[in-house]
Amino acid sequence: MEYSKVTSAITLAFVFFACAGNGAMASPELIVDIDVNDEVWMRDHAMTEADVNTLVAQLKENGCETLIIRGGCLGLLPYQTKLSYPMGFDVEHARANPTPTVKDMETYISQRTALGERYAKVIENFNPPEAFVRAGHAHGMKVLLWIDLFDDMFPGYRSKFLDENPHCQWVGKDGTTYFEGLTDYAWKEARAFRVAQARELLSFGADGIHCSTSSHTRHLPNVHEDDFYGYSEPVVQAFQAKYGVDIRTAEDFDKAAWHDLKGEAVVQLYRELAELCHGLDKELWIGLQLGRYTHFAADPHFSTNVVARFTNHWKTLVDEGIADAFIVGDFEIAASPDHAYWTAKPDIRRKEGEDLFGWAAREYQAYCKDKTRLYLFSEWLPGSTQALEARTQFWADLTLKHGFDGIDMHEAWNFESQPGNMAVLGRMAERLKGGAAPYALWDPKQPVPTAAEAPLVAGVQFRVVKARVPEVDGYNWLHGMAAVWHKDRLYTSWGHNKGAENTPTEEARGRYSDDGGEHWSPVWTIASHTENEGRSHGVFLSRKGTLWTFLGRFGSQYGALKTEAFILDEEKGDPGTWVSQGIVAKEFWPCDTPKRMADGNWIMAGMDVPDGPTWAWPVVAISHGDDLTQWDVIHLPVSGDLRNIWGESTVIVGPEEITVIVRAGGKHGYALVSTSKDFGRAWSPVRRTNLPMPSTKVYAGVLSTGQRYAVGTLVRDHGGKRHPLAIAVSRPGEKVFSKMFRIRDDVFPEGPGESIDGAALSYPYATEYKGKLYVVYSNDGGRGKNLNSGEMAVIPVSSLVVSE
Repeated sequence: MEYSKVTSAITLAFVFFACAGNGAMASPELIVDIDVNDEVWMRDHAMTEADVNTLVAQLKENGCETLIIRGGCLGLLPYQTKLSYPMGFDVEHARANPTPTVKDMETYISQRTALGERYAKVIENFNPPEAFVRAGHAHGMKVLLWIDLFDDMFPGYRSKFLDENPHCQWVGKDGTTYFEGLTDYAWKEARAFRVAQARELLSFGADGIHCSTSSHTRHLPNVHEDDFYGYSEPVVQAFQAKYGVDIRTAEDFDKAAWHDLKGEAVVQLYRELAELCHGLDKELWIGLQLGRYTHFAADPHFSTNVVARFTNHWKTLVDEGIADAFIVGDFEIAASPDHAYWTAKPDIRRKEGEDLFGWAAREYQAYCKDKTRLYLFSEWLPGSTQALEARTQFWADLTLKHGFDGIDMHEAWNFESQPGNMAVLGRMAERLKGGAAPYALWDPKQPVPTAAEAPLVAGVQFRVVKARVPEVDGYNWLHGMAAVWHKDRLYTSWGHNKGAENTPTEEARGRYSDDGGEHWSPVWTIASHTENEGRSHGVFLSRKGTLWTFLGRFGSQYGALKTEAFILDEEKGDPGTWVSQGIVAKEFWPCDTPKRMADGNWIMAGMDVPDGPTWAWPVVAISHGDDLTQWDVIHLPVSGDLRNIWGESTVIVGPEEITVIVRAGGKHGYALVSTSKDFGRAWSPVRRTNLPMPSTKVYAGVLSTGQRYAVGTLVRDHGGKRHPLAIAVSRPGEKVFSKMFRIRDDVFPEGPGESIDGAALSYPYATEYKGKLYVVYSNDGGRGKNLNSGEMAVIPVSSLVVSE
């Protein structure tokens, strides 16, 4: 099985963070923003202050440290205030301002009218922002109130301030065509209005103000002309005073200078808000779009129709101490770097292989260090528990990877919408706290050795199990060696194909030896392919005098993947006949021998291939006691950014914890891991470890000495290659590996076996018998494409003992 196509847009890598002055690593801050509007609209009853208290308590319990509470509603202010029209819905305004996003206007009007009436009753009973501040402080949380600077109109919703001051909207060159609902802060009265709103919100006891560039008004029909808006009288006058040009009449002028002036107007707004906030010992947070400009792409929202823009003078905000924090990528789609939206920001120049978050870290962190905190924005989260699990892991890992100070998760309703979703937030909080250092499979007190530093294991002997001779037997491909001792006989098996890898012509074949591999029986077929499905490599189990094998079975493109079990009927001659026991597990390809757990069930690790040959999901199968014909398949939690791995896995059964080691993938370069403390029913999210590994299968277990071991290419300098073949071992009874030996190198002239520079020695499988560890593996002889021979190393267990 080979992973041939990497499709993930963002490949996970980890970095270590600089330590704080006291030597401790600070965990990123987990922030959750709460859209009060959705809290009111999405419930099946009118929101109460008790609902507020319950939600805040749940967020606190699941790791949230800071709340951002929305203080606007499409131009209305959803609290008790005279700065806004009362909360409600304007039917005539809705009909007069249709938008393609509202497919059925009359249904929209009916729904929104009822919701407006509900909202009005909520505000009559209590003041939502004030209630959230009070609840947050009761739980020791920081609470900021959120102002939408550019979100002041939508069908049925309108701003009292803009109705009274229509000139305070971005306007075209003609001086009459307005971008309705987009407030222009070049006007001092517009700035005064926002300062008045901020003062009112701070009076509720908030710890600060957060300003966002969120704008639903960009969904409204609009012109499709770049830089159409931005010709307000203050901007026109400022440009003429500075450059002597009337931009309303000039055919051509310095557009960059124009954008800078518009940006200076926004800086002035922030300056006035900061004076208010800092004067009250409160904070000012600012949502910052990536790149030189804040863009307003309109109709559709994320497009290249940049009808308005202004310069992000973010360094000024840092230099003057205006911004206490930036939320970078504010209401943008930075997780989709190849979207056309980003072509309108050519100043963002990423390095090869760099994502937008890496660019942002490189752009902002050094300048903002010790001055302005930097948070990520989570974008729009899914509601389903499984999708949310993957997405929160993705954002946690990105935050850690790029060293941001924290992340704003948008928004609370996603964690309330399904019964299990709040716990997803809790797991994200744990990931942020513990993710700064990788999971320790290797003893963190000592470096993993390089190939040159790892000694050759003493006393090892080598055997060739199956030479590659397609000119003799017609078989082109071989992979997935397995081995087991059964009644003093050594059995081996593998996947064999006369055609290409992982196609429906695959077969499971093998041979046995009565002298430990010095001589072998003829090759015989365990299970041939069917008319349209292959039966390929699998695993063995010798149990109560019966030899079992569990094989991967699949159609084209891994379709209908499943596991079929066979037992060896030894009564029918020598070596006997393999008899199918039927399909015992679906969506599962076994990679690791079944191992008994303390609860009486057996567990074997493997993979599922849900989307054809693009990526493989690490999974385990758990038996129903000693009934080996029924297995429950459990998928390990995998974040979206790891959806580029080929998740072959192996399991170590410990007395208190089950550990699954998962193949590295793509550019990860390190083994992945997941653990369970309830006999494999629930698993921690798959995460990176400190054990190096290229993209290849590994095999692990516990020796009779009580030592854990793992076989694969595990040296620090593997460079993505599948050599040397190595074994890492622990001290008896310990969980971490602390010693590594080379089993053999790619160049191996003393033989037997193929020897060539660059040979891939891969897909090991091991079984212990009478003081020796038998390790079978593939050797591609430098041919690539898994055109392998099958080999075996016989290692004295005594050579693997680690001295104290």
